[in-house]
This record gives sequence, structure tokens and C-alpha cells, in this order.
Amino acid sequence: MSHIGEVDTRRLFARAACSSMFDYCRQVLHLRENEAYLRITVARASRKHPVLLAMLRDGRLHLSGIAKLAKHLTRENRDAVLKRAAGVSHQGIKELVRELDPQPDAPPTIRKLPDRAATATPVEAGQLGTYRVEAPAPGLWVGGAVATGEAGEGPDGEHLANRAEASSRPASPRPATV
Repeated sequence: MSHIGEVDTRRLFARAACSSMFDYCRQVLHLRENEAYLRITVARASRKHPVLLAMLRDGRLHLSGIAKLAKHLTRENRDAVLKRAAGVSHQGIKELVRELDPQPDAPPTIRKLPDRAATATPVEAGQLGTYRVEAPAPGLWVGGAVATGEAGEGPDGEHLANRAEASSRPASPRPATV
């Protein structure tokens, strides 16, 4: 970590023909993206709070924990926060960060869902089981064949009118969504 901190502070990554510290970590140190991000974040935080490197070395804190805490550490709260964070899991660090920087609850939103297009219409009001099947417009794709506007057979020998009737059966009702 101290190596990355020195390279970052002195901008030595430019000597290695890298445009940023992130590029240096990826190209020269051959770190994956997430590893590079964590190490750069920890190196920059350790420049402000040198105790972080000592805690990382002896295992009281881990990289991802320091990266989560870094933006919430100040000189005033550093000792108390690091004492609480020592030896805590990643989930425990997340909970500590939530205490340090509480976020407001998401505002409740209710919106009307768009109407679903009906595939068939009832013939008469009150007759729930009876539906009228309208012939497809010429040129429409109907169940594997292009409708020509006249009754005929599809490529598999099935009558197109039967296929249109089968495809226009109403779907089972879905429960209401709020």
C-alpha cells in the first residue's frame, strides 16, 4: 500500500507511460479493476490516516473495510470509528457506515401500470367464455406463417383460421400489482 501511495503522491505513474494511477495498477502491477480501486482508495486514505496501514498489516482491518470507511473518517472521529471497526466483518463495516452516514428512506411511490393490450374481446357483455376472433391483417405473422388475408393452410398443413383461434385465447388473469 505504501508503494501505491508514493507512486500516486509523486505522480510516478507518468514515467511508466500511464495516464492515471488506475492505469498504472492495471498495466504495470497487473491488478484486476476491483483490486486496483481498493488499493488506490486505501493508499489515499492512509496518507491522511497513517494508522490504517498499521491496522491493515496486523489484520485488524481489511482492504474492503478501509475502502468503505475512508470517506467517513475525520481526525475527530478516527479513533472511535477504527476502534469499533477493528476485527469486524465486511457486513459489520457496512452497518457502521450506515450509522456514520444515514441515508433517508426511499420516498414511497405508487404509479399506474400501463394497460395490457387484450388479445381477444368478449362478444357480448356478460358472456365471459365467448370470444370473437378477428382475422389477422394481410402480411401479419400468425403462428409460423404470414397471413395472406384469405383462409389457407400454413406450412405444416394446419388451417390458419384454427391457428388464429388458438393464439387468441385469453391469458389467465394476473394478480393486481401495486
